[in-house]
Amino acid sequence: MAEIVAAVGVPHTPAFPGLVARAGPGSETAQLYGQIRAHLTEADVLVMFDSDHLNTFFFDNLPALSVPLAESAAGTNDGTPGMNNRTVPLAAGLGAEVLAGLTEKGYYPSRTAKLSLDHSVMVPLHFLDENERMTLLPIYLNGLAPPLPGAARCLALGGDVRAIVEAWDSPLKVALVASGSFSLEVGGPRIADNAIAGVPDPEWVKHVSQRLKKGQTADLVAEATTDRMRAAGNVGGELLNWIALLGAVGDRPVEVLEQQAHLGHSYAAWTWS
Repeated sequence: MAEIVAAVGVPHTPAFPGLVARAGPGSETAQLYGQIRAHLTEADVLVMFDSDHLNTFFFDNLPALSVPLAESAAGTNDGTPGMNNRTVPLAAGLGAEVLAGLTEKGYYPSRTAKLSLDHSVMVPLHFLDENERMTLLPIYLNGLAPPLPGAARCLALGGDVRAIVEAWDSPLKVALVASGSFSLEVGGPRIADNAIAGVPDPEWVKHVSQRLKKGQTADLVAEATTDRMRAAGNVGGELLNWIALLGAVGDRPVEVLEQQAHLGHSYAAWTWS
């Protein structure tokens, strides 16, 4: 059976690859991703909870939950600066297991047979899979366009995904990843003039980080209503990806790393073994 060996959470800020290319490996961003990457040395497969930024999906077909069945996907599809485009191998067999398992458990996941990947997947891969050796299964949650999935349902989803992965008949080792920020406004009214994005609610970021550090999952789930997440930015629903991961990790110890500049996110790694 497959073995889960790690669980981590990271942001996917599209400016970070170019920033690190300019600032070098000693930069704060490079160091933070490096600390998280150190937890993934055993992993063969990354299962990533993610919210697409209307690049892989769009309003004409925007699933609340989607599991890819494709063998591979190209990225990035949104021209993320500082990155080389590449074709990413996907864990199609695991995708089929997750799709079937979640359906049996009462979810209604869509199947995605053909897709491309935007920065929300490719930026974490850029930093966490530097040698391009791992396969990937993104599990897409709608964190952008209301109505958003309920936080309690996302928490349950994480636990169910974990059970499906652990029952997968494979010798591979799996790491679980949450991709996203806690407070972020992209192209909306709550950003500075001439800016592309901003952090409308830095206090919410600190609050969420403290909840993570203290293992206060139930409190965070109760607070993560659609209105509260949307108050933290028009992509504040990316927090749901982290909540899904919390459902998988349970009460395991966590190390939370906060960026000195208030950029709307944290980095985290849970002790698995």
